Amino acid sequence: MYYRSSGKFGIGSIVMFLFFALLAVPVLALIYTYLSFYIPLVYFNVLATAAFGFALGYLLNFLVIKKGKVRNFGIGILFAVLTGLIAMYFNYSFWLQILFNESGGMAVGSVLSNGLKLAASPGTIFSLVSEVNTMGTWGLKSGDAISGIPLTIVWIIEALIVIVLPIMMSAGQTTYPFCETQNDWAEPVTIGPMNFIAKPDMLVQQLESGDTTLLASLDKNTSPEPAYSVLTFYHIDDGDCYLTATNVQMLVENGEEKEETLDVVEYIKVPETIVDSMVEKFS
Repeated sequence: MYYRSSGKFGIGSIVMFLFFALLAVPVLALIYTYLSFYIPLVYFNVLATAAFGFALGYLLNFLVIKKGKVRNFGIGILFAVLTGLIAMYFNYSFWLQILFNESGGMAVGSVLSNGLKLAASPGTIFSLVSEVNTMGTWGLKSGDAISGIPLTIVWIIEALIVIVLPIMMSAGQTTYPFCETQNDWAEPVTIGPMNFIAKPDMLVQQLESGDTTLLASLDKNTSPEPAYSVLTFYHIDDGDCYLTATNVQMLVENGEEKEETLDVVEYIKVPETIVDSMVEKFS
């Protein structure tokens, strides 16, 4: 009734991941390291960390999950976790180079090359990180360095951001409808705005029982009320079609309008005839 991914992934996705992890990730880590080191503002560092995680997640999703056609949720999670861990590992490698050579300064090329060499010695990295944790590093106030458990907590939070964001941004793609016969992701066909789905539970119950009465009754939204629905159809193998229905409405909070989007149902199987009829009528 609901779409289920095949769980497949190819050897090509593993090769793509290795290239991504060993080429793109170190470059992003180097940029992040410089930004976080030379702009020691707490709020900026938080934003930089989020941007770092976002960039990792976006590239992982585009270059590895999509291009590598990964339909296995577990593999998607594994790739995302490894991406975050590898990114933090290179970050520490570059950071240590800058930290212990700050007085003399180092060119970016030297930090990159020496950092990559240091990355080949994990024992040395862990030893130096432990040393830094003991003596302390930056603090929330000038001259107020933090060390020990507080610094460890900061590092853990940083790592969690860098790991969780790629998971959030890429794992969901593995469950996206995929056409196995054509070996490609399904092309979505979206129609709308349609009438707001006032009885979402009833629509779901009908579709789960094979009844498309309520779905077929939806029409183009002509109501002046800022509420409507959007229907997205996916054609995959042997005429199988799936639907994602979303309600959209404008809410007013503190005098400001805010758009609220809520999935009514996601990736539920619907007859090809109703899909073709609605697409032809409303596209």
